Amino acid sequence: MKQNVMRLEVALVVVIMLGMAAGCGYQAPLPSTPAVDLAAEEKAIRTAAAEWGAAIKARDLEKTLSFYAAEATILPASMMRASTPEQRRKTWEAFYKDPAEMASIETTDISLSHHGDLAYETGRFTQSVKDKKGKTSTVVGKFLVVWKKQADGTWKAVVDTWNMDS
Repeated sequence: MKQNVMRLEVALVVVIMLGMAAGCGYQAPLPSTPAVDLAAEEKAIRTAAAEWGAAIKARDLEKTLSFYAAEATILPASMMRASTPEQRRKTWEAFYKDPAEMASIETTDISLSHHGDLAYETGRFTQSVKDKKGKTSTVVGKFLVVWKKQADGTWKAVVDTWNMDS
């Protein structure tokens, strides 16, 4: 009887081990996702970023604001967070009231998610500013933009932040 119990225990252990091994080896098929042309998506973002930069340099408020998604947040240097359309507008209105001239805006890197629906852009900018005595100097800064692909296929900024180098 003891021998039968032992055989039953061994058989049970073997069945459990086989079940575990079979379970570990099985993977449900992943849902098919359409192939994403990441190079084309990066090009689309670079084009949008260049157009946005031109709007900023031209101080075109409406065009500047058009690059933000409805849920976008701006985290500007030395200013309050702006998460609503009204707050974003006030942020850029204040920025455009400053007599500083945006000399250059340059994208240095764009990195896309493997699904091709989110990306981040980093870059730098230079700005000519005048002090209280009227002396002009150039300041250098950096920025980070998180882009999200919209349902219509366009790319919009969902997070935008910048600050000056010290």
